[in-house]
Amino acid sequence: TIDMRFSPADELSFSLSLQPEIASLFRYCSSAVSLVIAVVFPPIFIQERRRRDHPFSWSSDDPRTLFFTAVAANFVLFSFMVLASSARTKWKWLMSWNWERVCLSTVVGSLMPSLFLVSRYHSSKICGKTPEAVWGQDAASSESLTILALLATEVAICIFLPIRACMLIIAPLMTVGLVTVMVGIVGTPFPEASLRTIAYVSLISIFVFRGACRHEQHTRDNWRAKQRIEVQTQIESALHVMAGTLCDIE
Repeated sequence: TIDMRFSPADELSFSLSLQPEIASLFRYCSSAVSLVIAVVFPPIFIQERRRRDHPFSWSSDDPRTLFFTAVAANFVLFSFMVLASSARTKWKWLMSWNWERVCLSTVVGSLMPSLFLVSRYHSSKICGKTPEAVWGQDAASSESLTILALLATEVAICIFLPIRACMLIIAPLMTVGLVTVMVGIVGTPFPEASLRTIAYVSLISIFVFRGACRHEQHTRDNWRAKQRIEVQTQIESALHVMAGTLCDIE
């Protein structure tokens, strides 16, 4: 089941217990994204700037402007998230932030949609241009790389981060929705494989989400067991104090 929530009071306590781990793990995810951007995309930018046939310039009618703007925006966003999550983990700042919502809004609301903007093929198609004319080479492989990056992002947020399934359901829905829109509406270099692509992505998303649900169930069981042990320990401590008081009275 997707909804595994406890009673309101227990669910609030369980949610708060996850916040430090989510912030800590999200720091590693944000660092990984920032590092990949810093290593992969500067050579592409330099190459496009130095092209003799069609050098890149920050022009509104050039699809590469959309491409590099999306890359730069994500780099700034995830670099900030590295600092914010570090502040939460190391210095106990930003304690009032709900890190489940922060992670979901950052990844699902920003990174996932922008992945297709950093696809050479789809960024050109969105602007109504031919990818080969914009990039000077075959851009068909960019779709496969983009879908792979999208699935890797989904696995990270569903499996690596301990976000509750009742909120996490948006991630697989966004993954399947984005692939359907980009492949089915914007276009694909492999139209004969579009239905299979959507089907495979949907299948992977289902398996990933079900795995996240099973992992959460184990986490909830462990949390519940610890709560019972703590309550039992408190009762035993109270009985011990009471017994000692009675012995002193006698």
